[in-house]
Amino acid sequence: MELKLNQGINGDICMDGNCLDKKSFNKKFLSNYYPKNILENILKSKPIFNSRNIKKMKNGFYQKINKIFYRVLSDSVVFRDRRNNIFIKIRYLR
Repeated sequence: MELKLNQGINGDICMDGNCLDKKSFNKKFLSNYYPKNILENILKSKPIFNSRNIKKMKNGFYQKINKIFYRVLSDSVVFRDRRNNIFIKIRYLR
């Protein structure tokens, strides 16, 4: 499965030639509960849910919101939602 973001991260999200706006993508593949820009924020290593419960660390930050754990470090991003069984991990290559 190939994921493409039209017009960078600001446009629609396309998978296998089918494009959806961010809200529809969340509803179909993630959770209707998520704000529409959650995937964009994860890909840009920005805080989610308006920085709720953010804890700063030396080389990044983390957030724990109910069953969601989100951590951004200088070399990786981890998003885990245990309620919806979603796991996203990004490692930056140097």
